Amino acid sequence: MKKGVRDSQIEFARLIACMIVVMTHVNTVTGDVNEPMFLQTIRKCMLADGVPVFWMIAGMFMFNGTDYGKKWKSVIKKVLIPTFFLYVIAYLMSNFLYAAPGTGIFEGLSVQDFFTVFLAPLLSANHPSSAVAAHTWYVIAYFLVMLFLPLIKLFVDWLDVSRIRQVVFGVFSFALLVFNDITYNHLLNLGFSGVPVLIGAYIMIIDGHILYKYRHIISHKIFCLIMPIAFVVINYFRAICVEHGKTIGEENYIDLTWWTTSFSVLTAICIIGFSLSVINAEDSRFNRIINYIASYTFGIYLLHPLVVGVLYRLGYFDSIVLCFGNNVIVAVLLSILITFLMVFAMSFIISWTLRWVINALKKIN
Repeated sequence: MKKGVRDSQIEFARLIACMIVVMTHVNTVTGDVNEPMFLQTIRKCMLADGVPVFWMIAGMFMFNGTDYGKKWKSVIKKVLIPTFFLYVIAYLMSNFLYAAPGTGIFEGLSVQDFFTVFLAPLLSANHPSSAVAAHTWYVIAYFLVMLFLPLIKLFVDWLDVSRIRQVVFGVFSFALLVFNDITYNHLLNLGFSGVPVLIGAYIMIIDGHILYKYRHIISHKIFCLIMPIAFVVINYFRAICVEHGKTIGEENYIDLTWWTTSFSVLTAICIIGFSLSVINAEDSRFNRIINYIASYTFGIYLLHPLVVGVLYRLGYFDSIVLCFGNNVIVAVLLSILITFLMVFAMSFIISWTLRWVINALKKIN
């Protein structure tokens, strides 16, 4: 593949992962609706694994080349700076989103408060306390991943010498996650910050690197049928394990719906395998559309909680489920689907507008 040309098969997986993340954050649209608990659990399980796909996709390209200066320049320009601007926008909107009615839009805001809410947590590798910026734990984790990239690349180069080494790593790391799941995350205590986030991230990044090397194995057309079925079956079993945790009084039962599980590895492979098998590698108009929309996924990822926050403030989530009749299951699924489409579209439009403005300003200069 030519340098700078997007891989449509991988971009489709990236787009699916972005859609899963957005749908995860509109999953609370149901509010206090009295829906069956198992339906709620299986929905949480099926919407848990957008992040593992992102990690695996990162691993597919992260170890290309050793120009770390260039890699860091790209991270700062394309990841850290946009995230910082999200923090600024989120802080300027904080009174509108959270303050009592009648509070001035900028009342009480200060540089010191901005540092306390958004920047101080970063010193301990934690995400900001603001709800519309909590999802940026992934950006912070990505920053930590990049810090140790040279060391990890040495390990990956060692793995690449032998297929046996790669198989051993895959089996051992997966078994480690399985045992951690059996203990309901008490073994490794995986999470969303610090060393615990690095363990899960590096496993999935290296898995992605290995998967990309042998992508031909799961790119046959038959997998476009097998992978969705496997995805549903895996998450059904996962939901059963979550419900079992509830039954036995396990306090960490919800951890099985995080991205740090052995289930997550399998479902991420299902999503990537589906993308590889359903999308033709040849250039086409459809592929170019996929690439174009996928190029905005990071912007959509950054902005969508802000859109959700505005909708909450406007009272949207208080009534949306009531619009779809008395059948709880139908009402829940329709309200989530419509809210997802709305949030995704609005986030895309805002991201597209911001990029257009930035490009226009560059042309002026």
